[in-house]
Amino acid sequence: MGKTIIPASEGYATRVPKGACFRITTPKGAQAADFFAYNAKTISEWLSPMNTWVLNRSVKPRQGQDLISRFRRPMLTFIEDGAAGVHDMM
Repeated sequence: MGKTIIPASEGYATRVPKGACFRITTPKGAQAADFFAYNAKTISEWLSPMNTWVLNRSVKPRQGQDLISRFRRPMLTFIEDGAAGVHDMM
């Protein structure tokens, strides 16, 4: 995947193939970045912060943890943390 810069106050959607990796960064300091994920085969399945909190027992995801869908299935794995744990899924 190439590099995509999303201007402040804008959104962007892209398909990420199964098994691929992607990175979300905030290039100018401590910006907020909202992140949503949907199953491309059935968009009625999306990332559920609530189910992820319950499974991981924290609102702050940590390296190695799965992010869970509303059907309680793993959708993504949080593999690298470049923000020193400054995250929340609220």
